[in-house]
Amino acid sequence: MDNFIIAIAGGTGSGKTTFTSELLKEFGDEIAVIRLSNYYNNDSGKVNYDNPAYLDKELIISDIQALKRGESIECPVYDMTTHSRQWETLHIEPKKVIVIEGMLVFALPELLELIDVKVFVDADGDERIIRRIMKEVNDTGKDVDEIINRYLSVIKPMHAKYVEPTKRHADILVNGGLNKNAVELIKLKIKKELNERGN
Repeated sequence: MDNFIIAIAGGTGSGKTTFTSELLKEFGDEIAVIRLSNYYNNDSGKVNYDNPAYLDKELIISDIQALKRGESIECPVYDMTTHSRQWETLHIEPKKVIVIEGMLVFALPELLELIDVKVFVDADGDERIIRRIMKEVNDTGKDVDEIINRYLSVIKPMHAKYVEPTKRHADILVNGGLNKNAVELIKLKIKKELNERGN
């Protein structure tokens, strides 16, 4: 299938999901969205979500290649509270435009080869930790001190090792997920690709 793949990467709390949501608002079912956070390996213990070693790389590549062939996939659904995949899967049909979102997208060389446009959403470290704290408090009810300790001991060093260096792969560097100019640029690119592939 002649499809076009856009990847959206960046550190935790940088605005990747916000950026992707803006695209979904515009295009809805016209695009397929793959969230890398669904591809962590099953693990009854603690998973380091900031380390690419914990991702099911073979399944990620296999699923993207299937979509490129025009085949539908059953995307796993990962529950970060139990550190395991749920029984149900997410059925995803192949689309002319595929968006892959996740902080470690550019850390997988095999995946980089399949991507047409690479967007890195950047943000100040202080902003990212504040967003991370707010999200985890709201989503999980974790103690703020616990979140900050994990950020300083695990997330920050993992970002420096596995996320920040991948910025060099980006075709487009975006400051924050609600950067209207960057969002509009990608929207125009998607519209162009949809029109060309619709003929």
